[in-house]
Amino acid sequence: MLKNSIIILLLNLIVTIVVGQNQEEIDRIHSLLPKAISDEEKLLHFSDLSWEYSSYDLDSSLFYARKTLELAKQTKNSSYLATAFNRIGLAYDNFNQLDSAIKNYNIALNIRFGLKDTLAASNTLNDIGACYFYQSLLDSAAKYYLKAAELRYKIKDDKSLAQSYNNLGLVHRKQENYDKAIEFYQLSLKLKEQLKDEFGVLNTLSNISVVYQQQNQFKEAEQYSIRALDLAKKINSALQIALEKNSLGVIYRNIGKLDEAEVFLLEANKVLVTNGRKDDLAMNLNNLGILYSSKKQLEKASKYLEQSLAIALSLNRIELAKENYLALAAVYENSNLKKAYDYLKHGTILKDSLINESKLKYINSLSEKYQAKQRDLEIKQLQSDNEIKQLLVENSNKKRQNTLLVLVAVLIVLVLLVGLFFNIRKTAKELKSKNETINKSLEEKEVLLREIHHRVKNNLQIITGLLELQESLHADEKIGNIVAEAQGRIKTMAIIHEMLYQTDDIANIQLQNYAQLLVSSIESGFVSKTAVNKSFDLNNVRFNIDTIIPLGLILNELVSNAYKYVFVPNYGNLLSISIKKVEQENWQLTIKDDGKGISNNGVGEREGSFGLKLVKMLARQLKGKVEYSYENGSKFCITFKELNFTK
Repeated sequence: MLKNSIIILLLNLIVTIVVGQNQEEIDRIHSLLPKAISDEEKLLHFSDLSWEYSSYDLDSSLFYARKTLELAKQTKNSSYLATAFNRIGLAYDNFNQLDSAIKNYNIALNIRFGLKDTLAASNTLNDIGACYFYQSLLDSAAKYYLKAAELRYKIKDDKSLAQSYNNLGLVHRKQENYDKAIEFYQLSLKLKEQLKDEFGVLNTLSNISVVYQQQNQFKEAEQYSIRALDLAKKINSALQIALEKNSLGVIYRNIGKLDEAEVFLLEANKVLVTNGRKDDLAMNLNNLGILYSSKKQLEKASKYLEQSLAIALSLNRIELAKENYLALAAVYENSNLKKAYDYLKHGTILKDSLINESKLKYINSLSEKYQAKQRDLEIKQLQSDNEIKQLLVENSNKKRQNTLLVLVAVLIVLVLLVGLFFNIRKTAKELKSKNETINKSLEEKEVLLREIHHRVKNNLQIITGLLELQESLHADEKIGNIVAEAQGRIKTMAIIHEMLYQTDDIANIQLQNYAQLLVSSIESGFVSKTAVNKSFDLNNVRFNIDTIIPLGLILNELVSNAYKYVFVPNYGNLLSISIKKVEQENWQLTIKDDGKGISNNGVGEREGSFGLKLVKMLARQLKGKVEYSYENGSKFCITFKELNFTK
């Protein structure tokens, strides 16, 4: 225990030295703050302080991140605004408050997309992916890592792209999709070799070796670990040399080269005790313990396993602690059954008390061995025939005692299972209560959102009324036409908010229903003797509000023009509106009438050219374009993408 305490104290001392180095940089930045004249300098110092504190002082890191945020808002500095949210996310990230980290990273991400800062956006995507990875939400992690990789490929940032490939390899490795993991690691390795990034190459070689070890392909694993060790020696990194020797030690142990494994693991241990992370040291000690257990050197095995266990418990590394408990149980199985039983019990408790039949049999066998050994010792102490005969008589009673011990062991297991049952039931009740609270909150927010749409619709109607009042104050017909067109465009948006208020789906609008309502509204504003045959082929398609508003305004302009210029006596009476998917992400909206069409040099004459300019502008907003042709009437084809700004 004293040795374990010394190890932990040494590791804490290393952490203290690192914090001390951070403090020197923090003091330096604090000394610069009073000298800062410009807002840009202050933003830089606040941001740097948040970064320096982020690894060990959450409150201070958040304080300076929020100072950055406040000043960025005052000075309208969007770049530092994104940095501030990223710093807040980093602080929460480092202290394992990952939901809060993701929330702030996403705000930073949206700002950076708005600034078209692709490099910074890719880094934030990578941070979000890491948060999901450490929560074992591997599909989400892969999604964000892949987005980061796509951006980095686009801007030809090969160094960061290599990191993305490495991260994707980690995700697939954890999902046990080993072929895919190797594929991404090889992509990362190729880029790092081209960049002559020796540390990066070393890291990826180690990762590939681990994948092969997990598949028990130790020959391939050895090749990559040897390459990694040679590179670590070349760059003269004592810590990396130690880590690679530890990895090779595990490989040699698994293929039966126990003496070689011992040499590598002990050499790694010398470095990791003073220079390594606690995690790495704990794994090295565990590997040494298992090695000496294989070599039947049980005193050394127990020493290293107990040291590893102490560190694992201090780090709350449950899986490693469990492995140490079970390994110690095996070490003491033939020498101290009481200790073996205790270690096994702790190991099984760490597996959430789910003791299966095989474990129960193992516990019972330990009890039986213990009793048998006690009987043997007693028999050896009996020297006379009479004492032996007496012992044989007592054996019957001891068998009953053994049965009782088995029953006691079974009872202990049952008690643990009952306790587990009640814990599960309690947890289920808590989860049910939390779910009810969440559902209630969602319902309240949905009602509030509907009310917002209702009020927006009412406000748009008020604006329409104000325009109508303003129109009545002027006798000029031209002004009246302009006001009427403006009212039509406002009504187009009001219909959207009215539909969102009334529908069950408050995120998307069905285009068919919307188009029919919009055309009916436009038709009611025109006095026409011509009966219009309307055709809608919109395939039950739904779009979000970011897409439907510009789409509705386009429909308003083109349909209004048709009613104004086409659906009059001796012109036309057919209106067709249809939509189809033309590519994976592209849609094509077609509005067709049977009028005389627009001359090539007269595009825009129907509405003084403003309407068509507006249609083209709105199409560009939808990342699309407008095409006009004449096919027994005017035919407008608008190709566009669905927008997702609200996500």
